[in-house]
Amino acid sequence: FNYYNNQLATTVGLYYNGSHQDRYHFRYNSDLNGDGQTNDLLYIPKNPSEINFQTTFSSGGVTYTAQQQKDAFFQFIENNEYLREHKGQYMERYGALMPWVNTLDMRILQDFSFNAAKRKHTFQFSVDIVNLLNLLNDDWGVRYRLNYGGFTDQGILGLASNFNRANPLYTFNPAGPAKVYDVDYSTFSTWGLQLGLRYIF
Repeated sequence: FNYYNNQLATTVGLYYNGSHQDRYHFRYNSDLNGDGQTNDLLYIPKNPSEINFQTTFSSGGVTYTAQQQKDAFFQFIENNEYLREHKGQYMERYGALMPWVNTLDMRILQDFSFNAAKRKHTFQFSVDIVNLLNLLNDDWGVRYRLNYGGFTDQGILGLASNFNRANPLYTFNPAGPAKVYDVDYSTFSTWGLQLGLRYIF
């Protein structure tokens, strides 16, 4: 917008980006098939009768029974949209989606121009607001972090200490995170402000 005989000008710009933050998959957190790698994709049991857990499992000084592990594991399945909808199937590699993330950045430029020595001079003040949505509402524009490790392959189901492929027993920590991701309360999720001054001649 130019006004005041082109001595003043205001520019407003908006940049929007919307996408799923990332893809991820679930795996066993140990080597299930004996190939020396811990990248075995999870089979999602369709009902509790398809999986058995170690008689007792201890974590953080607390011991859990096989039934407590099973109950917590199936509650975890119900809390995750991908697992809930793919019972009785093997997990697709990177088949699950993290939440949709909306970001909106805004830039405002204010020009003050004048003529001197037969040349146009302009002082340009700039205001950049990164993640404007988060400035408007704390629940908007946030990003997420994975709870079971920093990578997108999430090892959630362990193997019993005396694991036998003929009669497999698993472990699951009921005290672990109830969801695979949570809001990342860091600078990645907060709004930011940058001020600038430019001299154009």
